[in-house]
Amino acid sequence: YKQYGKELTEIAEEIYLADYLKRSQLFPGAHEIVSELKKRGKIVALASSSQRVIIDYYLTFFPLETFSAVITFDDVTHSKPHPELFEKILELLKIPPSDSCAIGDSAWDMQAARSAGLDAVAVLCGGTSEVELRKYGAIEIYRDVAHLLSELDRSLIIKK
Repeated sequence: YKQYGKELTEIAEEIYLADYLKRSQLFPGAHEIVSELKKRGKIVALASSSQRVIIDYYLTFFPLETFSAVITFDDVTHSKPHPELFEKILELLKIPPSDSCAIGDSAWDMQAARSAGLDAVAVLCGGTSEVELRKYGAIEIYRDVAHLLSELDRSLIIKK
């Protein structure tokens, strides 16, 4: 890695941005759940370990004012599993962790959320097992975003 790692990473990023990003889509139910949360008066923010250019693409799927805050890899010193992404969101929105929760699909999401003092809700569509997600702090786990949407009234998200 020391000799070629950085160069290979940059080449892989260039290929992804040029050839694959525009082919990617939101998880089924993502747009609907964000819309429903906003309709219910919830503050919705996005904290992602991805680069801003990638997140900017995904943001085009949503109306302009959908997210109250967006923090990406480009905005922090440390990426997940470090809690900095979530801490910045909470600081920016002036919201205590006890009044918030995080939704994620990876062990790193769960670790970062819990380290920031947030309750963590997980979806299995990211490829991380239920066992791993629970191990790193998931309080609730759903098959995918659409399943979470169907169970929203019973979820921790609505109770916050």
